[in-house]
Amino acid sequence: MNRNYDIIIIGAGPAGMAAAILCGAYRASTLLLDEQSEPGGQIYRAVENSAISDRDILGPDYYTGAALTKEFRSADIEYKTGTNVWQISTNNDAYKEVVFSKEGVAHIVCARQ
Repeated sequence: MNRNYDIIIIGAGPAGMAAAILCGAYRASTLLLDEQSEPGGQIYRAVENSAISDRDILGPDYYTGAALTKEFRSADIEYKTGTNVWQISTNNDAYKEVVFSKEGVAHIVCARQ
């Protein structure tokens, strides 16, 4: 894992995934941190591994998340699951510090945005 990025995104819900896809397309060095083990957030929770075989139960809008998640998985970014972000601060005028924990170990990373 790098320590410095152009962009750090917190949360792999629909907005976080869409932002990460865009950042990857523009070759911005990007780190996405998420608490969950899979992308999707509250809206598309478990869309990659849904145990529900009847698609009408969750509706077609839910399954649009599968395409978004697939595109996100191929984005040129760094993605860390199981993380808890607990501090964001300004290090100086150019960089923000993001402090997070993963598996009981604290990490500090920096980004312009």
